[in-house]
Amino acid sequence: MNTPTTLKSKADATMDAARDTADKARDTVETAADLATDRAESSIEQAGTKLRQFGSEAAQRVSETTGALRDAAASRIDGARGALADAGDRLAGSLREAADRSADQPSLQSRTLAAMSDGAATVADTLRDRSFVEMAGDVKALARRHPAAFATGAAVLGFMVARMVRANRRGAES
Repeated sequence: MNTPTTLKSKADATMDAARDTADKARDTVETAADLATDRAESSIEQAGTKLRQFGSEAAQRVSETTGALRDAAASRIDGARGALADAGDRLAGSLREAADRSADQPSLQSRTLAAMSDGAATVADTLRDRSFVEMAGDVKALARRHPAAFATGAAVLGFMVARMVRANRRGAES
């Protein structure tokens, strides 16, 4: 028969078993949480490592592509420099011939043509002898030292290029 003492003992035993089960469940949950935290931290570290590797590889590829583009641009500029230098030599020759034709009558025109011929020859030699980077540095330095003269020269050059483009367009249309 179940007496109150026996019932109390059974209830206490059931409570103890429930506490033990709850303690085991709490330990299991804590172990699972620790394991999940460890796995999450490991995954985050792996993702960070992969992201750093990807960033490093991307930076390397960008650097390589930039270098290749710079080399290709330098090659094209060098080719254009040669063509410009040749055109400068031809212009200097034409100006020298015009100056020589009018040399028997010394005038402002013959002196101007001779000076322009010398200038064109100097520019052609500079194009041939110096790199684009050096010339760009010289132009920047000139612009800083003489901004008004530089602006005037740029405007004159712009008008000359516009006239040449317009003349070439008219020639192509006819």
